[in-house]
Amino acid sequence: MERDDPIVERFREAVEAGDFAEVRAMMAAHAELRASIDAPWFAFDKPALVHAAARMDRDMVDALLDMGANLDVRSSWPNGPYSALHSLVDGPTPEKLGFAEYLVERGATVDLHAASGLGRLDEVRAFLDANPERVNEPGPDGATPLHLARDRAMAELLLTRGADIDRRCVDHRSTPAMWATDGREDVMAYLLSRGARPDLFQAVILDDPELASSLIAEDPDALHVSVRFGSSHPHLGGGDKYVWSLRGADTPVELARRRGSRATYAFLLELSPPGVQLLQAARREDAEEMEDLLALHTELLPSLTEHQCCEILHSSEPAARVLLARGVEPDVRDAPMGATPLHHAAWLGKVPVARVLLAAGADPSLTDREHHATPLEWARHGGQQELVRLLSRS
Repeated sequence: MERDDPIVERFREAVEAGDFAEVRAMMAAHAELRASIDAPWFAFDKPALVHAAARMDRDMVDALLDMGANLDVRSSWPNGPYSALHSLVDGPTPEKLGFAEYLVERGATVDLHAASGLGRLDEVRAFLDANPERVNEPGPDGATPLHLARDRAMAELLLTRGADIDRRCVDHRSTPAMWATDGREDVMAYLLSRGARPDLFQAVILDDPELASSLIAEDPDALHVSVRFGSSHPHLGGGDKYVWSLRGADTPVELARRRGSRATYAFLLELSPPGVQLLQAARREDAEEMEDLLALHTELLPSLTEHQCCEILHSSEPAARVLLARGVEPDVRDAPMGATPLHHAAWLGKVPVARVLLAAGADPSLTDREHHATPLEWARHGGQQELVRLLSRS
């Protein structure tokens, strides 16, 4: 069966919706669908079982296994196929690790990479005793076992066995320390203590102004590092993993604000140019600080790009009021997609911001340049029902 077959599309929709009863019914009704149960029909070339496991949908996983799905099936991702277990030890949380153990109970194979991510020291030792050269073996996303090390003890074992401390994975071009930004700060700190190459994001996560200062002294441009798919800053040498693990905190100063890394935030903010300081004040909803900055730097407002104005306008209601009162147009567009502040407010569910923008004359009929969608369509796609109601009346 092909991916665009109507039956396959219905199957994907049922899996996405968590409708395990519908999946069971479809499998019973369509023998050809059941025969293709492990086909890579989901995002990133995942089979249904890997997709459901990554979402920790136990009922769906059970239904798929009952219908004959292979518990060890892997994605067809060209940069490193991964199994259900692999998807759960990447960015581990107690809930994900608990679900991983459930899969093991159901019979999932614990390979070298999964064993590292689950913290199974004895099993990793056994794998490496049998084949020492596997210590740097690429696995899911082209990551080595060290990229997935569950804790400091696992990282120490792997380094002792010859793991390359700064080896980059294939898919994200990221080091083990970069991967550890997913909540394994103990692993990150240990890797840095053993000589891993640090970056400014890691200094923020560890709230270490001294490390941040040394990195900026070595590379002043590091202060302006920004994470983007496929085009990350030279300071990172790749680092696309941060697009996923930092959840939109695309600059060091923004990450420091979100994490509450107070010492490093104050240090970085002081070094930042006025435009960055203005955006940060906007995100903190500090209208008074914004007014002070604009009064102190009279050239600041005229120097802002359309993209910067868009970012500030949708950041908070007080920020929107400050810029709109100074004559900034409400329909300025961002650089990546040509979306307006109203698009972003709709996507993020920022009702007060949307109300202020509409009152200032924002045009709800404008479409962005990438998806050709209106703010109302963005709100619908993002599941922001209050914005859907507001924009439907506009």
